Amino acid sequence: SNNRHVNTGDHIPYIITAPPETGENSGPRNIKKESSAADRARHPDEVLRSNGALKPDVMWYLTQQILPPISRLCEPIEAISPKFLAEKLGLDSSSVQNRSTMEGGEEELLIDYKPASLDSDEQRFKDVEKLKMRCFSCNTEQEFPGVARIVSDGSGSQSIMSGLCCTNKNCLNP
Repeated sequence: SNNRHVNTGDHIPYIITAPPETGENSGPRNIKKESSAADRARHPDEVLRSNGALKPDVMWYLTQQILPPISRLCEPIEAISPKFLAEKLGLDSSSVQNRSTMEGGEEELLIDYKPASLDSDEQRFKDVEKLKMRCFSCNTEQEFPGVARIVSDGSGSQSIMSGLCCTNKNCLNP
């Protein structure tokens, strides 16, 4: 509505504003039927020009922008639930889905919980296609074993190989 030229990829700042209030004694019960966040999105300059008539919707930001990532970050912590976090943020916790509640209403116990980061690399990456590289010298395609690896020679001794090296033993320029 400001007749500004907008291109694909442009960053357009916005603020979700609180729903407009109605009536002379505007209290929490005199708020108009909630409009969508898209309808309440305003450019920061418009919010500043409103002289306080448009205010950021703090509850929207807490429930939509703050609570979800905090819940994901705290999910591995057994004693912290989304409902607990909502209460600490001053939100109505009755509308927050608790991660430990099952469909039947029974609570699932987090016994034997093990974060995926503790699994072995073989287990965590079992479904990942291995990276293959081609040696410029011998033109052999091989699975990339990693930047550092332990190499055994035939006599039983081991050494550490590091860097991008060809694994073909017949390569003239490994």
